[in-house]
Amino acid sequence: MIKEEKLYDLDDITIIPAKQSRIRHRSDVTPYYKVGQRDYLPIFVSPMDCVISDENFHIYDKNKVIPIIPRTEMFDRRMEYCNSGYWTAFGLNEFVDIFCPGGRFVPQILSPNVKYYALIDNANGHMDEIPKRIKEAKELSKQYGYTLQIMAGNIANPTAYKVLADAGADFVRCSIGNGNCCITASNTATFMPMASLIDKCRELKNKNQLTCAIVADGGISSYSRAIKALALGADYVMIGSTFGKCFESASPFTKADFSPRDVIDGFGLEDLNEMRFDERLPEEKKKSYIGMYRPIKKVWGMSTRKAQLSIGLAQGKKKEDIKLKTSEGVEKQVNVEYTLHQWIENFTDYLCSSMSYCNSENLSEYIGKPTIMLMSEASKNAINK
Repeated sequence: MIKEEKLYDLDDITIIPAKQSRIRHRSDVTPYYKVGQRDYLPIFVSPMDCVISDENFHIYDKNKVIPIIPRTEMFDRRMEYCNSGYWTAFGLNEFVDIFCPGGRFVPQILSPNVKYYALIDNANGHMDEIPKRIKEAKELSKQYGYTLQIMAGNIANPTAYKVLADAGADFVRCSIGNGNCCITASNTATFMPMASLIDKCRELKNKNQLTCAIVADGGISSYSRAIKALALGADYVMIGSTFGKCFESASPFTKADFSPRDVIDGFGLEDLNEMRFDERLPEEKKKSYIGMYRPIKKVWGMSTRKAQLSIGLAQGKKKEDIKLKTSEGVEKQVNVEYTLHQWIENFTDYLCSSMSYCNSENLSEYIGKPTIMLMSEASKNAINK
């Protein structure tokens, strides 16, 4: 049976300002969530090993975006992050081993009165085992006296959001196939456009008074798309390939336009790569290198064979024992366009500006509250500059 209801993506909608706004200037707006004593923007870093790693994790944290250590880091190292109160990605089997009854490590590597943040990093959030395991993990956390925040997904059906929320998930990643390096939708024909997905998840959240956060994950390729997702009702956006274009992203530089003088001086890719995580390097110097050398990096999806191999090795498997599946991701070359601080600074200002137009002093007044309307093709063309 074909349902005739139209579904919409983020590029199909626009945010309508409030009739009047009490906000005098965007600097009067607070675009952060308070997490403990720290302020964070409503952004998660996608746990892609081309974007974030043990080497640059702290750079994202310093720039007020929420980092998640990816599954490609060795298990023991991930547990160090997890025990330090940072978001950590685990496969479903790893999650069961750590947080569920009968798991190999329960409860010896967990401590009472600690808050753990665990992402069940599974591409198919519709598996019926996931809500079952979330319930078990939540019950076990009460038994042993620690707090467990769980992120699950990905989902492309709004009713799956409610299933996971009812099971005890605190965050649900919404969308399948939207990511720049993901080819799931184009090959499996399984997809729900992001704007409609967020809208229907938000409707369920409000109707059922759910506290589970909606995380728009995939295709957040511009400031505009990120801001639209938040205005529409996503509590957070998750950003991957867009951060892959940053000077400081985990992927090394693969090409750059070095001058004859640089060659004579012996300055090359190795030197540039050594600098990308150096916090002592001035911001203006990074920008000058981007403009001067026009460096290129690679980004890739986490279901590519390359990432599958890295995940297997991080689990302690031998290379010859790792069974690679058909890839649902691709590897791409991208131009390095900005520093992380530069992108974050721009995003923060643009978000604050949008919030000021919509009479919103903080995120609770903004997320899911503005009037959202559809645009015609002519309207889209008018703003695509």
